[in-house]
Amino acid sequence: MNLFKKARTVALVATLSAGLVAGTASIADAYTRSQYPAAVMTWVRTPSGWDDAARVKVSGSSITCNVPTKAATAGAATAHVRSELQPLVQELMRRTVAMGYTLRKADTGAYNCRFIGGTRTPSNHAYGRAIDINWQSNPQSTTFKSDIPPAVVKMWINHGFYWGGHYTSPTKYDTMHFEFMGSYSSINTYYNKLTGSTTPPPSTVATLAKGSTGARVTTLQKTMNTWFPSYADTPLATDGIYGTKTENAVKEFQRRTGLTVDGRFGPATRAKFQQVTGVLV
Repeated sequence: MNLFKKARTVALVATLSAGLVAGTASIADAYTRSQYPAAVMTWVRTPSGWDDAARVKVSGSSITCNVPTKAATAGAATAHVRSELQPLVQELMRRTVAMGYTLRKADTGAYNCRFIGGTRTPSNHAYGRAIDINWQSNPQSTTFKSDIPPAVVKMWINHGFYWGGHYTSPTKYDTMHFEFMGSYSSINTYYNKLTGSTTPPPSTVATLAKGSTGARVTTLQKTMNTWFPSYADTPLATDGIYGTKTENAVKEFQRRTGLTVDGRFGPATRAKFQQVTGVLV
């Protein structure tokens, strides 16, 4: 039984009746814009703490992306999102289906290394932070059209996402579109809020290693300098580049804490580092 109140026109009911006879019916619920909750998040180009500059490069009309992604699935649909977001998106998708809204395989997706249409500005899809849901029935248009139940939208926007149905400038609704507006450090908070858990989601954070760059490397370097000033290679330059000195400092941390000494800041090292310093990198 559908959990949501449905608004159907006489024409749609007639279409359904005819389709049932043929065994091929499929119609969507229709909602007006006024039935949806107001936006919770403020739209920003780059949320706090994300390493966008290191992940997506623009050169003239070309765009290249180096984004770790992982598949989130629910029902028949699959969406590849930034690895760190996968547990949260997976759970939101799963609950969306459980609430009675079917996610279609053919027109649900996420990561796409591309520009925003008609611009040279990277889309949030290029960063793996945006997901489009059932775009055939939730089109980008100057006319508002959505079959996503308001309760589903409310769930997503209460857990770090901005909904394209709230766009006001330019006036072109994008009701298929949800993009994560939370800070990098808030991902676990939203996951725990959604699930009622007090433990972190499954570890899907990308391993840092020689050649890695970005905000996480800078955090690692700063924390190393504060906590381990007597290491052979500290103080480290806080430049966000995982070079030889940073690798050597990680190796020394691994030796001192009984970990495998490989110089890579993977799940085991990350967990031990948080245990010792209280800092989640």
